[in-house]
Amino acid sequence: METVVLVLCWLGVLQSLLLGLYFLSNARHNNSNLFLGIALILIGVRATKSTLFIFTADVSEFVFNIGFAAHSAIGPSLLLYIRTLRKGKAHARNSFLHFIPFILIVAFSMVLTIDNFWYKGGYGALLYYTLFYIGLYCFEFYQGFTANAAKQHQDLRASGSVRWITVFVGTVSIFQLAYFTNYVLSITPYTAAPVFYSIALYFITFSVLKNKAEINREPKNKYQNLRVSDVMLEDFKQRILTVMETQRPYLDSTFSLQKLSAMTTIPQHQLSHTFSSTFNQNFTNFINSYRIEESKKILCDPEKEYLSIAGIAYECGFNSLSSFNVSFKKNIGVTPSVFKKEVSKSIQIKA
Repeated sequence: METVVLVLCWLGVLQSLLLGLYFLSNARHNNSNLFLGIALILIGVRATKSTLFIFTADVSEFVFNIGFAAHSAIGPSLLLYIRTLRKGKAHARNSFLHFIPFILIVAFSMVLTIDNFWYKGGYGALLYYTLFYIGLYCFEFYQGFTANAAKQHQDLRASGSVRWITVFVGTVSIFQLAYFTNYVLSITPYTAAPVFYSIALYFITFSVLKNKAEINREPKNKYQNLRVSDVMLEDFKQRILTVMETQRPYLDSTFSLQKLSAMTTIPQHQLSHTFSSTFNQNFTNFINSYRIEESKKILCDPEKEYLSIAGIAYECGFNSLSSFNVSFKKNIGVTPSVFKKEVSKSIQIKA
């Protein structure tokens, strides 16, 4: 029986590493595969440490530390994988912050020991940290791929790849929870995690082979099927600007893309494409930029000193004071109140 478990564990390690390399080799076609490949390799490293611990009499402290470092980075990798799938674009610049524990463990891998750190609370903290990330990536998955998000992810739901992601997320969660239930709750054997993962990985691999075309496909450009010439885009741009300057519809808090479409006689989907391609921003940010400019004029006008910040917000088309404050600070760098004080000081100095 021990030999069977040993073979299962090592086959799981090998299969996880090979599957991880497979996804990394396809990362250039679909950048979500980068985080998926990293996650699989990290799981393989963690399972390697567990297998050595179970079947080898003497495991070096360095191997322990690398295994625990890999453990700390599995959750962040899976979280970023799901986020990248949802948003259809490359990861954010601050993604590396999720890997700070991993970096620290690797950096101190030559000094951390079982007795002076891991069994003194370090391992327990790592497991609770893992639990936190399981919650994060499961919530991210729920937000992005459940029935409530079907309209935003029609192509993914229809392809069958969501079923594969569900199986994978569930398997990795159980794999990580098995360590928690072993060490913290003492209800499962230590071999549960690597053995379960090794068995489940066969089903994961089968699913990958079955759905590899969908899993590895490049995310579609939202507007790639639109055939709009540069001349048409320029015409649309001028129509939009003319309406904005002459009719000032942005002062209406209920102004929408649908209303702009009626005013410019440009279909809504082509309006969205124009904002993305010509103005390099979405409709909301574009409209708010006009509202902010209008609010700046009012804030600088001594004759409208009687207006409160909230009054200015509503007069410029914002439907709430909070949205005005957020948008103003995002565009100008300070809140409307601070901006007004600076303008008042400037006027007093000139006077």
